[in-house]
Parts: sequence; structure tokens; C-alpha cells
Amino acid sequence: MNSEVIVVGGGASGLVAAIVAARRGKSVLLIEKKEKLGKKILATGNGKCNYWNDSQCLSHYESSSENLIVELIKEETEMKVLNLFNKLGIITKLKNGYYYPFSNQ
Repeated sequence: MNSEVIVVGGGASGLVAAIVAARRGKSVLLIEKKEKLGKKILATGNGKCNYWNDSQCLSHYESSSENLIVELIKEETEMKVLNLFNKLGIITKLKNGYYYPFSNQ
């Protein structure tokens, strides 16, 4: 198989990277050493798969690059994340400060 994009790791970031590349018309090879893709995602939010926190505050993060964190937690970034999930067909709901798929799975 000739792949234009190879993604190593089938966790949350790897899955999103593979989906975005495929939607841009690339052939994608996703490599994961575990037996199941996205396994850790299923454990987040007590099994309800929360994927974003409503409170994006600099004090919640620790990094040697404060500027990078400030850039990542902007409201614009939050909208991009939520829009990406919506484009994937995952309807969002907000409960107790956490974003979940409406289906809770």
C-alpha cells in the first residue's frame, strides 16, 4: 500500500490526524501497537468520552512556554475543536464544565 500520510499512534490525536488527512484526499496508513484504536478515549469522563473542558485557564497548565499555552487555550481554538467534532458528526453537549458527545459514547 502506498500511503501519502502515515500516522503512528491510534489515540485521540492520531485518529484526528488520520481523519483530517483522509478528508483532504490523502491515502492514510494508521499504525497502532495496541489491540484497539482509541482505547483510552473510552475511559475519559467515566466512560462518557469527554473531550474538552469548558474552563480553559492558564493556571490549569504547566509548561516552559507560557505563550504556547496561551495560544492553545484561546476561544478561537475551542471553537475549532468543537467545529471539528461537529464536522465528524459528533454532536456536542456541555455538562458540569465538560464537553461530551451527545450520545455519551
